[in-house]
Amino acid sequence: MSNSDRNCLTFKWTIEKASFCWHQKGERLESPSFVIKALQETEWCLFMYPRGYQESSFLLYLKRKDNGKGPKEICLDFELSILGGNGSPVKAFKRNRRPFYKDSSYGGSDIPTWDEIFRLNRDSFLPNDTLTICCKMWKIGEEFDIPLQCSARTKIAVEHSFNAKIPNFKKFEIGKNKGILIGSTKTQNVNFILCSTDGLHGDESMFIEVFSTDDKIRFFTFKLYVLDNRGGKVECSRDECGFYYKRNKTWIFPLMFSLRKLVSNILTLQCQCCFSNGELVEEFETANSNIVASKCPASVNLSISENASSVTTTASEVLKSLYTDQILCDVKLRTQMETFPAHRNILSARSPVFRTMFTSDMREKTSQFVDIPDVDADILRYMLQYVYTESLEGLHYQSAYQLYVAADMYQILDLRNKCSVFLRGELSRFNACDVLVLADVYQDKDLKTDVQNFIVKEGKNIFTSDEWKDLIKENIQLAADTMLFKCVRE
Repeated sequence: MSNSDRNCLTFKWTIEKASFCWHQKGERLESPSFVIKALQETEWCLFMYPRGYQESSFLLYLKRKDNGKGPKEICLDFELSILGGNGSPVKAFKRNRRPFYKDSSYGGSDIPTWDEIFRLNRDSFLPNDTLTICCKMWKIGEEFDIPLQCSARTKIAVEHSFNAKIPNFKKFEIGKNKGILIGSTKTQNVNFILCSTDGLHGDESMFIEVFSTDDKIRFFTFKLYVLDNRGGKVECSRDECGFYYKRNKTWIFPLMFSLRKLVSNILTLQCQCCFSNGELVEEFETANSNIVASKCPASVNLSISENASSVTTTASEVLKSLYTDQILCDVKLRTQMETFPAHRNILSARSPVFRTMFTSDMREKTSQFVDIPDVDADILRYMLQYVYTESLEGLHYQSAYQLYVAADMYQILDLRNKCSVFLRGELSRFNACDVLVLADVYQDKDLKTDVQNFIVKEGKNIFTSDEWKDLIKENIQLAADTMLFKCVRE
């Protein structure tokens, strides 16, 4: 009988944000361990060398750990594979009749190299930036009574982004001021400085200097965008860097953008960074009764203080911790590009739409996944950030516009109001008509009135613009209402 016809144990290990793995050659990443009761309570795990070991490239192993249980030797057949987005193996290799002693491992390099997985064929091996490794194990001479399955998840990234506005940029000589601090992170101690080699605004002379004094940072990716007057993003730099235990490290990123294209006198930059700080979030997601996690995620204890303000602070910090550390998640929100672990009770408390999903006879009540097809991954990330922390770090016009729509869709009214306030502050002659349409469609009278006041104040700057002409073609009634508003006001 072939192994394909025999009962086996299947263990799937999912590594989210895998491209942000900081490990150098010779450093390994290990999966959560699990104990197989049906295999004499022995303990097992997977581990890999993402950038290889010595002369070899990417390496993957199955290991039997020494937990003091089971016989001296257990002989197994096993298969290791990397799964694609459809769940089928992209690459696999098998090993037959391997004797696993306590604290021993088997594996190999019969799989693609690091460059093939993380760079050349990234779409195949890392769908949604997630690496999924599957291990199948068969007993020798007998088989498991039933098929056994378990899975675990490891997340290895922390994201941070911010916007930086530099007014009167065309009049500012950067060289004379030794650079402009355009942003910094409090938790990672990283500064972002806009510099020039000669103090002039030549296209080739501008660059971003990234400087860190945090010895915990191992690796980060960097993307830089210039935002145009309509909130559109133009990518002007990207890279990935390893700090590798070195403090006071500086990296230079050229600003590949023609500054002559700036219409206004304001330069708006959006910096998107993702830091790996060496801290892993692990979760043993599913298991049969015959398989248990050898180390469960820590539970959250909330102690109540006699000081009322202390209680509020503690509760807020715990809620934020649940979001950032993804502790005890029981549902996953799935967009077209990315999946976000979350908590049903917290989503239900903040959104009547989610409450209906999880408490009525809808399929989301029992499903592990909730599909969010109409919201981009970046916008859902902002929405969850607000649901858990009531903060909106790094928000810009285009995101605020889309987040307003998402907040209305899921009836998170306080978030919609915050987006409305943000959009008011970002009004310009280039986007006023779009915001006016938004306010009209969603019957936001306060926002609509403020936009109409802005349009009237701008006068010819808007009434002679292409945006206003497009509004007349597409929504003559709204344009007429605005002109009536102008007449009444005057």
